[in-house]
Parts: sequence; structure tokens; C-alpha cells
Amino acid sequence: PGYRLHPGQIEAACQLLHVCGDIETVDGLEHNQVTYVPFSVDRLTVPASTTTDADVWCHARLRQQTTDSAIGDLAIVNGNGRLLASIEGFTLRKIGRDTVQDEGPRAKFTFELAQSPQHLLRQTASATSHGAHPARAGNRRISDYLQQQCSEISGYPCTEIIPTRSFIELGMDSMMAVILVNRLRRDLGSVVAVSTVLQCESIAALGAAIQQQLPSN
Repeated sequence: PGYRLHPGQIEAACQLLHVCGDIETVDGLEHNQVTYVPFSVDRLTVPASTTTDADVWCHARLRQQTTDSAIGDLAIVNGNGRLLASIEGFTLRKIGRDTVQDEGPRAKFTFELAQSPQHLLRQTASATSHGAHPARAGNRRISDYLQQQCSEISGYPCTEIIPTRSFIELGMDSMMAVILVNRLRRDLGSVVAVSTVLQCESIAALGAAIQQQLPSN
């Protein structure tokens, strides 16, 4: 209710530019380790009224594409065709994995979950010994980890990272997904595709998928 247009809706609309032409492909994401991220906007227009529509539509038009950037225009409307927002001169710039892999000096990691899959499994085993179902105990630990990581990456309070909502619904974007994938590989030894993160039904579902990758003993 505090948004005239929720950032998650804007992000979802911007993703349409990625399927115009061959801006972002599976090959680019998985093999070349490159993606395109928002860089600048010439003009953003949002009507005075607050948008309360649960479902919105977007028309994306690719205006220009080069080897390193793409420029397009977006029109976001509701089911009745009423204009909710227009984004003109929306520029995407190419970015590679190497650019975001080194996150620079990190704040002290104070989350109770240690940065190793072995510690994660020990925590799960401890919970199981106290009567918790092993799958549920492991899923809960990983879900808590994902909630904390998404909070750190996005800057949103942890209380706003609702496990039953998807990555995109939480207002996060493809660059944040790349950072999360790198952290999952570093902390849990889990290899998850960027596309899997972006398309997951919920953070909890992503946690369950990661749990299946971890060794059972």
C-alpha cells in the first residue's frame, strides 16, 4: 500500500526487454556468465493514483541494441488498459559474473548459520535428534539462510523477505540473483542456475531444491 507502483512490478516489466531479440539467453547466463542489468532511464511517468491492481500487463519495445547495451521503452497497464506507468529510454548494460563475484569488504557475518555445508548439516542433525523431521529441519535452516541472504543483498529488512513469495515478488532483480547464486556456491557448495532463482515459486521452494542437492549424511 505504500507504493504508487511496487518495485517488483517494475522489475517484472523490465524483464520483458530481456526477451526482445536475444538480449539475455540461457547460453549467456549459464555458459558465458553474462547478463544485462538496469543502467539508466530517460523518463519515468507514474500517474497520481496508487496502483492496487494485482495483475498488470506490460508492452516492451526494443529501440536499440549493441554488443554491450540495449535501450527500450515500457508501458505498464492494468487489465482495462489504463496506463499505470511508462518508462522511456530504459537502458540495460551488459555485466559479467567476474564483475559481481568480488563483493569487496564484507560486513561481519553474524547470522547463526556458519558459512559451510558441513555446519549446516550438523545443525540439521542436531534439530533431528531433538525430534524434528530431518527434511523439515534442513529445509527450515536453508530457508532461514536464504531469507537472511536476500535481506543483505536487497537491503530490505529480514521481516519483509517472506519465504512464501518468489524472488521477483520480493522486488529483487537479475543482478541480485547472480550475487545470491555466487553466495550459494561459496557457502553451501550448491550449484543453482540464475534462471532457477528468478523462476522459483517461492524462497521456500528454492530452499527445498537446494536441500535435495546436499549430502544426506
